[in-house]
Amino acid sequence: MRLVKNLDVAAGLVNSETGTVVNLIYDNADCEALLAGKNPPRYCIVVSFAGFRGFLTKGGHRIYPLPNQPHWVPIYRQKFTALRSDLPSWIIKKQKMKYCFRIQFPLDLCRAMTCHRAQGQTLSHCTVSVDIGLSNPDSHLAQDIMSILYVACTRVPRLCDLFVSPIYPRLWLEKISKQAADLERLKVDEKLRQEAGKFASKKGMYEQMVEELAWTPDDSNTGNEWNDLEDGKTAPRVTETKNIAVCEEDWMANSSSGKFTMCTFFLVTGLHRLTPG
Repeated sequence: MRLVKNLDVAAGLVNSETGTVVNLIYDNADCEALLAGKNPPRYCIVVSFAGFRGFLTKGGHRIYPLPNQPHWVPIYRQKFTALRSDLPSWIIKKQKMKYCFRIQFPLDLCRAMTCHRAQGQTLSHCTVSVDIGLSNPDSHLAQDIMSILYVACTRVPRLCDLFVSPIYPRLWLEKISKQAADLERLKVDEKLRQEAGKFASKKGMYEQMVEELAWTPDDSNTGNEWNDLEDGKTAPRVTETKNIAVCEEDWMANSSSGKFTMCTFFLVTGLHRLTPG
């Protein structure tokens, strides 16, 4: 899933931050409707965000809603108000603006992501496949194509987690790298390289920096790897993830009133009778 708005920038819950749904929690009042086969709205959706850093308090401390699972965050429904400019005139004539809103979870599906949406994210838990449709010599080039490529190819900390679809050589040699903005960027990159060398020398890490900058990619077997992927002989690399095991301790939550357990069972009658759902 992907966040569609900034919830808490200091905590890492920013627009386009991605996570995995852990569980759906319903309100106790909706248990009878659930048992009757109806589909009432969820009370909250618990999402595991790898970039979640905890909510920052005024005292400078960070707190976690579920301390035993520090990356789990309950996401609640929020009010989204429509802009007047986004509404057709016939709605504005019949409805007051204060009633033009919807209540929904600030999430949407994220099976894929545009390069612009991925800006600022570090995707260290997956393989990133970059496909910007430049395999044909007649492909249209965006005005800021180099910036798009840079953002797309720098989202992963390791090159083994990056897969880039083919780019036609003539597009790269004659168009992409010859734009005025790209030539200016190369000058800035060279200046940054020189300043980085001075900084590394002061810190006693100049040799390490030179070694990293001297690295060259190995594309000797790219053709065979591409064919194997197309034929299904080789699957994209998948990083092993820890299986999520739900237990009572994982659902111990913090609040201003103390600790409590977020119930994951249906309450049928009374306050103490639990029936597994």
